[in-house]
Amino acid sequence: MDKKKLFFTLLLIVVCILLFVRRFIAPANTPSYDITTEVTNNNIEINFSSNDLYIKGEDIPYAILRFGEDCIDLNENIIKTITVKAKSSVILSLPQNAKTVVVNGSGNVYINNIAAEQLVLSAANLELDDANIDKASLSAKESTISSSSFSTLYVKGSSKPITIINSSAKSIMTETISGDITIDSTAAFIEAKSDSGNIDLTLNQDSHIVASSENGIIEIDDGLDKIDSKNTVLIKTNSGNIRISGDNDD
Repeated sequence: MDKKKLFFTLLLIVVCILLFVRRFIAPANTPSYDITTEVTNNNIEINFSSNDLYIKGEDIPYAILRFGEDCIDLNENIIKTITVKAKSSVILSLPQNAKTVVVNGSGNVYINNIAAEQLVLSAANLELDDANIDKASLSAKESTISSSSFSTLYVKGSSKPITIINSSAKSIMTETISGDITIDSTAAFIEAKSDSGNIDLTLNQDSHIVASSENGIIEIDDGLDKIDSKNTVLIKTNSGNIRISGDNDD
C-alpha cells in the first residue's frame, strides 16, 4: 500500500472514531442535559436550564419527564408540590396523584396521563390529554385539552385557539384576545370570553353558558334542542353574529 492510500485509510479510521465519539459520548462543549432535582419537605423542583438538551448523543428540543409510582411515593408520603421550570419544551406524564404541579415553560408543553389536585401552568403552547385534576389554571398562546376531567378549569389565551373537547368539569372559564374558543364539554357552567375571537360551544343538558365576544361569531351547537328551564344561555356581543343550531320544532 502506497503512502497516499495509507494516509486516506488512516484518515477514514480517524473520522469513524470521531463520529463514534460524537454519537455516543457528549463532548464538553456540547449543550448539556442540565437537570437539577431538589427534594425538600416532600417537594420536588426540576430545572431545565438549557435551551438545547443532549441525551444519548442526540440533540432534542424537549425534555421528557415520566413519573412512575416509585417516584410519587416519597418516604410513604404523597409529594406535595412538583415544580418544572424549562426553557425548552416539556413532555410530562404523572399517573399518580400529586398535591400541586407547577409548570413554567417558555416552550411547548405536552402533558399526558396526569393526576393532581392542582395544576398551574404557563407555556407557549399546551396539549393536555387524559388528565384528572381538581383545579387547573392554565395560560398559553394556544391550548388543546381533550379526554380530561376537572372540578374547575380556567384557561387563558391570546391570539391562538383554545380547544376543549371530550372533557368534563363542574366549571370551565376561558378567555382570549383574538383567539377562537371551542368547547364541547359536559360542564355544568361554561364561560367563554374573547375580545374579537369566534366562540363555538356545545350545549349539554343542564348546562349554563355565558358567551361574550365584541365582534366575533358566537355559535351554540344543539342549542334549540336543549334550551329549557333547566339551563340558561347568556350571549353578549357588540357587532358579532349569533348562531344557535338544533332541530327543536316547538
